[in-house]
Amino acid sequence: MFGSTNDLRAQSGDARRQSYEFCFASRIASNLGLPRLSFAKPALQFHSQENDLSTLLQQNLPPRPALTGERIDPLQSPAFYLQQHAARYIFAADYCQGKLVLDAGCGMGYGSEFLGRYAHSVVGIDLDAATVEHCRHTYSAPQFQCADAERLPRDWDNRFDTVVAFEAIEHFADADAFLQAVRRVLKPGGRFLVSTPNKAANPINCNEFHVREYRKHEFERLLAGCGFGEIEVHGQCSNPDWRVGLNIAVSLARKTVGRLHRGTLGIGGKIEASSHPAVAGPFAGETIDPFLVLPEFMPRKLEGRPSFLIAVATRVS
Repeated sequence: MFGSTNDLRAQSGDARRQSYEFCFASRIASNLGLPRLSFAKPALQFHSQENDLSTLLQQNLPPRPALTGERIDPLQSPAFYLQQHAARYIFAADYCQGKLVLDAGCGMGYGSEFLGRYAHSVVGIDLDAATVEHCRHTYSAPQFQCADAERLPRDWDNRFDTVVAFEAIEHFADADAFLQAVRRVLKPGGRFLVSTPNKAANPINCNEFHVREYRKHEFERLLAGCGFGEIEVHGQCSNPDWRVGLNIAVSLARKTVGRLHRGTLGIGGKIEASSHPAVAGPFAGETIDPFLVLPEFMPRKLEGRPSFLIAVATRVS
């Protein structure tokens, strides 16, 4: 679908990759209490027109929801995490062509807006009212509602062709209730795309916002037990053994030292705005640009121990 982007990626991939790796290294240093690395804006620009961040932030919008490490903000979150999140929505676009789509746990709404370019219509829901209000003021096309994904409205039964829920299921106290609600609002034969951190890549959960994390077999069993079939599990962001070891070491250090400063690395807590904002990521303002996502961030055949699992499942009648 996006094969025409290869030339652009080849031209700019190395410079962008260095930028993300440097950003990631800086965050690790900060989390471990080491002197924070400083870095300049990369010379290579990835948009035809550079984002004016100050102008975007001064628009007449509701206050932006606070950064917590769980809700990605395309104007403030580190580019590494913007890559991860944007890649999931780009992956989902093929399953949304001409469909009625529900984005469950839409967050800041940029993914719902992106899917709306391909879908017949998109409804984005989030439990946080302030976030939904921000979405409504930022985007005109998707319909945003404040709703509990574990208790979806009954008048939505058999309504949607596709439901996406990225980085949401690990937050639910009753994952079965969430999956049953998703199955209920899907049409028979409808597709469900759901992602979650892979517990095999970091067995020690230090995220105060995550109720439960899953390994591949646990994830598949959970989906099958709630009436989903034809389950395909993809991986995202593969981890060599040394990185899995690093993940475990960092998590153990946090548990041992105590709950002091919590940075990003996808582990919640209060974080500061990135000093390397969206200009180096896959966003133009608050809109996903599929041309700017590095190929290695795209979900692919499951190999090794990826950081994230992305399942595509079908509602079985």
